[in-house]
Amino acid sequence: MQIDILEGKSLKHALVGSRVTCNPAPTDTDQDVLVLTDVGLWATHLAPLLLTEGFEKGGSDCGDVTGYMAQTPLSFQSFTLGDLNLIVTFDPEFYRRFMAATGVAKLLNLLDKQDRVMLFQAVLYGNDPLPDTPELLPMMAPPAEYIGPYWVTFEHYASGCVEALNETEARRLGEDIAGQPVVDCDKIPYPAHPRLNKHVDPKFGACPSFCYAPEQCKGRGCCPQNYSCTE
Repeated sequence: MQIDILEGKSLKHALVGSRVTCNPAPTDTDQDVLVLTDVGLWATHLAPLLLTEGFEKGGSDCGDVTGYMAQTPLSFQSFTLGDLNLIVTFDPEFYRRFMAATGVAKLLNLLDKQDRVMLFQAVLYGNDPLPDTPELLPMMAPPAEYIGPYWVTFEHYASGCVEALNETEARRLGEDIAGQPVVDCDKIPYPAHPRLNKHVDPKFGACPSFCYAPEQCKGRGCCPQNYSCTE
């Protein structure tokens, strides 16, 4: 049967399936035709044509096509004759989604049948191809860079506080300022005097020199005292 016979007996019809979407096109598969109809055309034109030509219901026999397809969204019934398969639907949205999936499959040239099945399941019904995959955690923003105080000592230069992103940078800054290698570099809770450099935050300004005992507190990330050193 030539599909031109569907003219006037359906609202729309189009060739679909692997013979349309795959390049090279297979020759050992059914020729699929997607058909959009309505109750009137079905009863007066399409159903009599299928009966006359000898089409049989394919897939699951869903009973009276008019009764369920005119009311159930995204539903269809297939009819077969030899290697010709008609996919008949009363739902314009099903037709639109099917043609959209067909277009994507053709553009991507999905040669693997399982890939095409997953695509059509997703587009037609919103089915997740990996339903058991746990949801990915949202991407966390990288932590803001924090400039902290370090107590650096030298062999022939006075010890002092350097504010830097990390110990490596604190050593480099200390060597640049003193003009000699840093002997020791330790984290301290707060900036302390003498300050070899001073970081000024554009929003909060410079942190005061709260640490009064850097030689005792070096190596600590927080102040060990229960009260202020000035008391």
